[in-house]
Amino acid sequence: MAADRTRTAIITAAERLYAERGFADVTMRDIVAAADVNLAAVNYHFGSKDELIAELFVTRSIATNRERRALVGPTLRGCLGPDREGSTAARFMIRASIESVPPIRKIKTREVDHLKRFAAALRRALPDHDPADIFWALHFALALAHQTIRDTERLTRMSDGLCDLDDVQGIIDRVVAVALAALTGKPARIKTRA
Repeated sequence: MAADRTRTAIITAAERLYAERGFADVTMRDIVAAADVNLAAVNYHFGSKDELIAELFVTRSIATNRERRALVGPTLRGCLGPDREGSTAARFMIRASIESVPPIRKIKTREVDHLKRFAAALRRALPDHDPADIFWALHFALALAHQTIRDTERLTRMSDGLCDLDDVQGIIDRVVAVALAALTGKPARIKTRA
């Protein structure tokens, strides 16, 4: 039981520190101090800083992918909205999206099966479309979602507050509409909330 508590303390401390300060600015000593454990415990449970980062990213990704009946909704719902933006988990995933660190890049490059399932479903729904266009549309939809998560403050300032970042469903609707327009060549109507 003590090993589980130690592991949990390390993960909790690391996630909070990475979310607050970034991957490059957090040392193993910082994690050890915040978790109130010794360095040997971190090495025993994770082996290295990269393996700890990978474990955190995979853990958070698994939680998001449990909802993966939609392409961008789970990611946007997990990171945006007044009830999520300040959470450590959301801040960690936003940080993982912003900073390009080798262990996360490696996982993102390797783990694409869920995206291939979306592409297959789109190919069945749009049999006359060039398969490359379908992959581009998926790529652009993901890029739209991730850019929105990364740059909320910029969008708020640029739009003088006109863009409501608390309306997560509205954001999802807009991302889907743009992706649909990219696939069909027709602008999609976006239902806005009054």
